[in-house]
Amino acid sequence: MLRFLFFFFFLNISVFAQRGNLLVKNYKLPSVPQVTDIVQNSKGILYFAHSGGILSYDGFRWDDINLEVNAHSLAIDNKDIIYVGGKEFFGKIEPNQIGKLEYFNLSYEQKQIGDIIDIAVLESQVLFYSSKGVFSYANSQIKTLYKFQKEELAGWAVLKEDIFLNLPEKGFCKLSNGNVTSIRTDFVEKTILSFIPFDNQSILIATDDNTLWLCDGKNIYPFPTYATEYLQNHFLEKMTDLSPQEFVISTLAGGSIIVNKKDGSIRQIISYETGLADNEISAVLVDKQQGLWLCHTEGVSRVALNLPVYNYGHYPGIEGKPSTITKIKDLLYVGTNSGLFYLSYSNKDDVSGQVAAEKQRQLQQIAWQRAQNRKKTLLQKLNSLKKTEDKTPKVVTVVVESNVYNYNYSNYLLEKTPYNFRKISGVDGKCKQLIQFQEKVVALTNTGLYEVQFGIATQIFEDRNLLYAEVSKTNSNLLYVATEKGVIILQKTAIGWQSTPVADIQDTVFNLTQYENNLWVAGEGRIWKIKLNLQGFPEKTISYTLENKNLKTFVRVIEKEVLFFTNFGVLKQQWIVGDIFIPDVKLQHYNLKGSKFYTNQDAYIWATEGIEYKELSGKPVLSSQFLAIIPNIEDIYYDAQKNLWVVNSNGIYRIYPQENKSYAPDLFIKQVQSGNGVLQQLGKATIESNGSIQNFQIQIASPFFIAEENTQFQYYLKGLDDSDWSPWRSQALIEFPYLPSGEYVLKYRSKNALGELSPTQTFVFEIESPFWQTWWFYLMQIGVLFGLLLTAVIYNRKGAESRVASVITLVAIITVFELLFLLIEPLIDNFSGGVFVFKLVVNILLAVSLIPMEKKIQKYLQNSEYLDALAKKIGWRKRLKDIGEYLNVQQIKDITNRRPSD
Repeated sequence: MLRFLFFFFFLNISVFAQRGNLLVKNYKLPSVPQVTDIVQNSKGILYFAHSGGILSYDGFRWDDINLEVNAHSLAIDNKDIIYVGGKEFFGKIEPNQIGKLEYFNLSYEQKQIGDIIDIAVLESQVLFYSSKGVFSYANSQIKTLYKFQKEELAGWAVLKEDIFLNLPEKGFCKLSNGNVTSIRTDFVEKTILSFIPFDNQSILIATDDNTLWLCDGKNIYPFPTYATEYLQNHFLEKMTDLSPQEFVISTLAGGSIIVNKKDGSIRQIISYETGLADNEISAVLVDKQQGLWLCHTEGVSRVALNLPVYNYGHYPGIEGKPSTITKIKDLLYVGTNSGLFYLSYSNKDDVSGQVAAEKQRQLQQIAWQRAQNRKKTLLQKLNSLKKTEDKTPKVVTVVVESNVYNYNYSNYLLEKTPYNFRKISGVDGKCKQLIQFQEKVVALTNTGLYEVQFGIATQIFEDRNLLYAEVSKTNSNLLYVATEKGVIILQKTAIGWQSTPVADIQDTVFNLTQYENNLWVAGEGRIWKIKLNLQGFPEKTISYTLENKNLKTFVRVIEKEVLFFTNFGVLKQQWIVGDIFIPDVKLQHYNLKGSKFYTNQDAYIWATEGIEYKELSGKPVLSSQFLAIIPNIEDIYYDAQKNLWVVNSNGIYRIYPQENKSYAPDLFIKQVQSGNGVLQQLGKATIESNGSIQNFQIQIASPFFIAEENTQFQYYLKGLDDSDWSPWRSQALIEFPYLPSGEYVLKYRSKNALGELSPTQTFVFEIESPFWQTWWFYLMQIGVLFGLLLTAVIYNRKGAESRVASVITLVAIITVFELLFLLIEPLIDNFSGGVFVFKLVVNILLAVSLIPMEKKIQKYLQNSEYLDALAKKIGWRKRLKDIGEYLNVQQIKDITNRRPSD
């Protein structure tokens, strides 16, 4: 009895007050050393600094930018100029006209710069801070604002245009015109690690003793937070401004925490225990979509701060891979391949709380082992802080004592995350389906059916071949169960459960559903209709055999229609004298091969359509677009509070209801490359060519970092043909194997994983015609052609047997043919796709027709009465005679007609 009361106590607690953990996505960068800084430009492209150079990411491609510099620090201005610093150098990187990044060294005249640790972009100048001094870049000029010769500087801070330095001998000072004025002398024992804007009048400063300070330019005083103990145990590294209300603190051994500026409270812990790949944070950025990028030794991670999606999979107590989920009386049940669990409030004084704490400590032990493997790196960083000799051993002691580290953090996490999963006793197999039965849970597993009551599961039917179950809509005491050997009807009575098989069905049944007084049963190539009496028991069974006997079927009722989903489409039941099954036009694109269906919740049916999830019954569901960002979903449940609960093999997710928030992606052209490999300008591109372009490529980018692998692109090209938009595709490269000369207008757009479209963008480009296809060259050709024709006429009128006349006539014909061929060549290329054989055939036809055509034209020119009348009318007779005498045609005729014997 005490055990039952204990269960009811937890049942009445609102276990969903905890929002869950933020959604974390980890990126593995195997070929890149640890990232030391990160920035984002106005278009959304990310740039990561590392010892080998700079890495960029646009949501589709990771590109290594080889600048032959070892970048350590990055900053960016509003013109997308990237400022970079490293060992004994600093400079800037900016894109040229074709979008390619170029590096310019700004420090080539400077000596003994030191290592550039931080960069600040102000309105009037860019500041480079190193261990040796502070340098300014403004109006293309470099100035040394401060140079420290004795020891290394112990940190800096900037408030608006004012610069503050922490000097080993004077403490915290203000720098003005090369002179320093001390503000707080006890800072000589400290090193400033980081600073961020706190509000319009002050900045927040972090020091190496794991404390925070507020500075208004005149005074500096401590800023208390609830994170003091956490920072002392995990070593503060840097801070990042998140919003006017919150900021992020990153550590060397505990991930990052989000802290409230107003009261110093901790809103969220982001660590290895909540999904982060590593706890040692080296660089942080808040992107344009309110995503938090955390860089560490295992790569980089992105934390979604503005999504209504939270992960419960990292709560302690869960075992196995989640497969199904439901919620009854505000209690969340999760079925896995290792049993059945429910989420409950955790008390560290009870047994479950102790188990949860122990499992949490085991996770911490794993994390500690990872931290020990990086001990050298950690100690080097701590030693670089230049602590005094008497304090250094204390810091090292805290790091190396794993038991202190584990105990403190485990208790802290247990207090901040007072929820864990408890296992339902009696269920050890794989859960396939969770059914709500009389406000209880019935679990369908690979060993049978179990009824859960007071936290204990009792087996009500043993069978290893169960596939699906549904509660009767006629009799709430009945369960209809589909098995590999037919249909079983289970009835709950006062003395227990009774089972009755349906005698007429002994084949495999995939699922079943009740509609009105009929129970529809779906099998392989067969459908059964069981007529039910008023108590929900069978009266008559009718069997239907489909044409394809190997056709797998799955039945559901949607909008008062009985539908059977098959391998090749959807069949709809209709009554015309008898039952017939006809294709359903509206849902025909859904099938068991191309779509995955989720039907464990009787009131809803979900199906995949590409990367999207559709609720087919037509019921309104808030935030369903966020299902697309969760990979490989196993089950979906929609509760009365309009929350979506989702499980996959790696986690348990809650999607809160959210309306009317836009996540529209940006879109732009990143690079244009013509067929000869030359990069083109990103404005209106004019491309020189020999009349066409082979393999014309346009690389586009849509930096949207929420399930970006599901971002799709679409385009159409006006000027080539009148085709409509291309199919959606995931490739961010638009290629045209062949483009003839002309002007083109490219329309393109993107669609992110949430189904939102970007604004349609336009890119205008022109492929220039070669000089032999220009108007002036055509005009010159026409002039030459008329000259040849006139000469041919003259020679043919002067001498019918002249070989010169034949040659000139032939040349004129060839010229006309070549002109025509140049005009129709683009049409031939378009028709043939540039295949050489077609051009060869056309040339052969022209060559064969030359001689017969030359003879006919020459005969016409020699005997044309029309030409005689025309020449007489316009006075050409005399002109032709004069021209003939001038050319001495008769003499040429005599020479060409002279026989060898003469």
